[in-house]
Amino acid sequence: MSKKRNDLILILDVPSVAQWTFWRESHIPFTVNAFFASVCRLVKEYESMNVLWCFDDIASLRKSVLPCYKEKRKEADSKRDPKLQERVIQCRRLITQLRDEILPDFGYVPIWQPGLEADDMIAAACKQFRQRRKMIINTDSDLWQLLDHQTTMFSPSQKQYYTSNWFEREYNIKPKWWSLVKAIAGCTSDNVPGVPGVGEKSAIKYILGTLTGKKLEATESNMELIYFNREIVKLPHKAAVCLPDGIFGTITENDWKAACERWDVDIWANNLDGWFPNAGHQF
Repeated sequence: MSKKRNDLILILDVPSVAQWTFWRESHIPFTVNAFFASVCRLVKEYESMNVLWCFDDIASLRKSVLPCYKEKRKEADSKRDPKLQERVIQCRRLITQLRDEILPDFGYVPIWQPGLEADDMIAAACKQFRQRRKMIINTDSDLWQLLDHQTTMFSPSQKQYYTSNWFEREYNIKPKWWSLVKAIAGCTSDNVPGVPGVGEKSAIKYILGTLTGKKLEATESNMELIYFNREIVKLPHKAAVCLPDGIFGTITENDWKAACERWDVDIWANNLDGWFPNAGHQF
């Protein structure tokens, strides 16, 4: 692998990457080595070790004001085969361990905030590093609202890149308006109810000023709902604060290799030989 470093920042939604890795081979236990193998492929692909590791908090400020928020995901959990559900629980435990123990042991700084989601941390990072090139690694279309000339997104599950140019060709609006589309039409995956009878295409027409008839009337008569939803779907959440200093972390090469041995992540060490991930010096 080339030892060249560039200024691209990889912003990882760690739960998303971990769950994608898990579901790709859900018949076997999810391990630390499997997670780092996925990250290793990304690091080598983009030749950058400027990595930000973003996490969800177990509490949710959104759920405190919208109790049905993401409730459908709990329903899906309850319908799984018990053996598979146990492996899902183990995966989630490992995600928590990555945040609280494993990544700090490698000198990395997990990014999370009480009550908020990895999406909020990703958005906060995009805002803080507005002038830097960024690649978001995530599978959630909610993050399309963050796309701009410096920010691209890659979905591992879809093997698809998303850019601001792609978005504008696809939807005929700027990415920054995507949160308003979600506020009007709702978000099925997060269980956010939208204006009755108004979907994404109609929401886009409303933004463009071409919506007419009963759907226009329905939209204009539900402004209170739309304003409420906007606070739910817009990134980052209004409670998000600036990321702390030293966010890229520092560690000596010997300590990093020792951490590789402690956590049995040989693929992380062997595939990055000579490319020690101490990105902090670049900032």
